[in-house]
Amino acid sequence: MTIKGNKGEWTEIYVLLKLLADGKLYAGDENLGIISDIYSKVLRIDRKEKEGEYHYLRNDKISILDSNGKVLVELDATVFNENAKKLLKEIKEAKGPSFSVSDVEEFMHIIKCKSLKAKSTQKSDITIQISEPSNPLKVTLKFSIKSQLGRASTLLNPGKTTNFVYKIDAKSINKDELKSIDLQTNLKNKIKSLEIKGYNLIYDHIESENFHSNLRLIESTLPEMVAAALVKFYGGKFKTLKELTDELERINPLGYSKSGGQKPYEHKMKQLLYAAALGMTPGKIWEGEFEALGGYILVNKKGEVLGYTTHNQNKFMDYLLNNTKFEIASRSRYKFGKIYSENGQYYTKLNLQIRFL
Repeated sequence: MTIKGNKGEWTEIYVLLKLLADGKLYAGDENLGIISDIYSKVLRIDRKEKEGEYHYLRNDKISILDSNGKVLVELDATVFNENAKKLLKEIKEAKGPSFSVSDVEEFMHIIKCKSLKAKSTQKSDITIQISEPSNPLKVTLKFSIKSQLGRASTLLNPGKTTNFVYKIDAKSINKDELKSIDLQTNLKNKIKSLEIKGYNLIYDHIESENFHSNLRLIESTLPEMVAAALVKFYGGKFKTLKELTDELERINPLGYSKSGGQKPYEHKMKQLLYAAALGMTPGKIWEGEFEALGGYILVNKKGEVLGYTTHNQNKFMDYLLNNTKFEIASRSRYKFGKIYSENGQYYTKLNLQIRFL
């Protein structure tokens, strides 16, 4: 039976093959490059299929065991490397949204991979037992897999829950002028026009009380900071969250004390990204507990498999800040971007979505 999947699903298989072939999970830097002298040894990978769990042990050979510990297959690492190379080529060259890779499918059956995506109800995609070269201690960690080989994935999904509501304020309100501005179809041009005409967007509230509470739990002034960031994004040319955060540090819209070279906006933005990466979602009340996630595995454009672990929290946060951006979601679906009035006060809504570069 032919297995079809998208680039993201096939990438999960590629990561499995590549890690078993190399026996190492290399650290990645903040620019998505490999740090060749920093790595963890891959000792075992666990994968759940419909019929049960399989364990891939890496020693001199790669042994595949069932959930009872019975050895089902033993293969050389070179075979995994050959199939990883074939699969990477197919992923890079694939044009359609879904495709099959007949050569690799044959090998998948041999190594007991019956489906493209490992069975999981959590944020993680792969479970790996690793150790450090200088430390014999074995640690089993769950990772989420991200890739530059296909469309970039979202870190924080949009919804009506991520709408920020702003009052439109000015010394004098010209209703006809606001109506004319509202007719503009390009939302960024609309926000720029409001600014040019002397209208200020004053943060009022978040449409979702759950999301507001979650942001407050991370840091008490985070709703106001994100609101300020959104206004700069929709009204400017900032492409990445790093650029946007640097701009907030420069203009300091919330008037934070910045003695001793502190970077409060960068720190708070990293806290938001870290929480979103490890379990916080806008629609549900979050109690501050992170999922048991070891971090992210990133496949860069070269096909290098990079590890960003929560054991090195600072590097992980740097990776998140340097490789994400705000993005404009569907205005019609999530009902934002229009100018409207309630009880004589004019408002508009801006939506938050965070996507990887």
